[in-house]
Amino acid sequence: MHYLCTLKIKFTSLYRIMKKYILDLTVTENVRLHANYVLLKLTSPSPLPDMLPGQFAEIRVDGSPTTFLRRPISINYVDRQRNEVWFLIQLIGDGTRQLGEAKAGDTVNVVLPLGNGFTMPEKASDKLLLVGGGVGTAPMLYLGEQLAKNGSKPTFLLGARSDKDLLQLEQFAAYGDVYTTTEDGSHGEKGYVTQHSILNKVQFEQIYTCGPKPMMMAVAKYAKSKDIACEVSLENTMACGIGACLCCVENTTEGHLCVCKEGPVFNIKKTIMADLSVNIGELQMKNPVMTASGTFGYGEEFADFIDITRIGGIIVKGTTLHKREGNPYPRMAETPSGMLNAVGLQNKGVNYFVEQIYPRIKDIETNMIVNVSGSAIEDYVKTAEAINELDKIPAIELNISCPNVKQGGMAFGVTAKGAEEVVKAVRAAYKKTLIVKLSPNVTSIAEIARAVENGGADSVSLINTLLGMAIDAERRRPILSTVTGGMSGAAVKPIALRMVWQVAQAVKIPVIGLGGIMNWKDAVEFMLAGASAIQIGTANFIDPAVTIKVAEGINDYLDRHGYKSVKEIIGALEV
Repeated sequence: MHYLCTLKIKFTSLYRIMKKYILDLTVTENVRLHANYVLLKLTSPSPLPDMLPGQFAEIRVDGSPTTFLRRPISINYVDRQRNEVWFLIQLIGDGTRQLGEAKAGDTVNVVLPLGNGFTMPEKASDKLLLVGGGVGTAPMLYLGEQLAKNGSKPTFLLGARSDKDLLQLEQFAAYGDVYTTTEDGSHGEKGYVTQHSILNKVQFEQIYTCGPKPMMMAVAKYAKSKDIACEVSLENTMACGIGACLCCVENTTEGHLCVCKEGPVFNIKKTIMADLSVNIGELQMKNPVMTASGTFGYGEEFADFIDITRIGGIIVKGTTLHKREGNPYPRMAETPSGMLNAVGLQNKGVNYFVEQIYPRIKDIETNMIVNVSGSAIEDYVKTAEAINELDKIPAIELNISCPNVKQGGMAFGVTAKGAEEVVKAVRAAYKKTLIVKLSPNVTSIAEIARAVENGGADSVSLINTLLGMAIDAERRRPILSTVTGGMSGAAVKPIALRMVWQVAQAVKIPVIGLGGIMNWKDAVEFMLAGASAIQIGTANFIDPAVTIKVAEGINDYLDRHGYKSVKEIIGALEV
């Protein structure tokens, strides 16, 4: 039975005013696609109303004592020949699980069609990319069918955790080319949708996307960087579904708008995505998240886990003029909330880096930065000169603070005179962005920072590891072969945070904060203390994907607090 809803909503000029209906629909089929997904097909004795790709329905849940509100579900497909509307439902709570138990012949009460749909392209010949992740693939099927009906041939890019989570591939293939990514590599290309090779092969004119918010953010930022038109379908928690309760608002360029009424589809030009870009000297970074030298290899090692191009900068392992074997084993000791290391800058020397490593990493689309160490000033200078000739290396980090080498290393970083001397010498030889890494094992780190600023540094990074030791009581011997080593991890954060705050007030050049950053909250705290960017080190060993999670967490923090740029929180600590 049909009931015309009395509320009429005026949509954008792209669409005519569409009536909304309360419908008692009958289940024709319930298809279990996956342990966690069902495809619910519903029909009516009368012709179903017009529906647009991207619109959704509010479905009442009957028979569940724990479910009060309707559930908003995207319209997956409209089969006009069979007079069916399809809903792809992920079984994540009591409400959706109850819907998943519906049987053929059952009655389901539905309010539809709700919200604004996707915009049809001006030209059928436009190259169109439809990106879906998880249950976010649902509206892409109906959109693809409508685009194909209008003469377009869309390209589908579908992402999931594994092949078991990829749904309706045969249906998608009927309307366009289908490409997939899985996090475990079980289907299509391994990784995330923004890593798929199709993005490097085809220049798209329009992107449509729906899925987990981090995925949509990544897609939107990719589209923005390539100047590609893009629409996203948001999935904010909602109650009424018609714009009356104001529960699902999204902060946009036009103020707070109801996702259910003004969306769920938004052009990314209307959405507020905080600007995460920062500058370190002449170094331009897409976000303030960097990796700490010695904890991220050459970046390649982590490419199986994350899209490393989403990191603001990768500081590769320490490089010296000549080959170094490092310190004898054992080199590592675990401590509460941290670890000690005494690796000792093992590497194959700058010539090997130039000839063997650089060709492999030079085309990674982020800032690849070399950590430069040495035993004498001349070593630093010659290594910096060699790196200066590499076009795709925009910066170096001068390590005058390593506690794990007998010569050089920290020796240059514990006095203002020594620090300024080595920085001046390198500055004369190196023409790009020069970052200097400072040691916490000093009386006044602010004094050292001012000295390297006077020497010509473009930025300072701090802190390097704290000098510590571990003892095997049973053997009555030090655990590390070197007796002492560098302490890192969550335990050092309060000290690092204090030093970053002190240095940020003492110098005019940008400060990069590191030391004990384990999550986005830690990163934000460092930036509030005055850091323009942060480095993540030991946390990479615990969670190989932590860098991306931190970048996303910073973005969420900015959105929640209404900041338009990450620069607004640098040094914003109220003391």
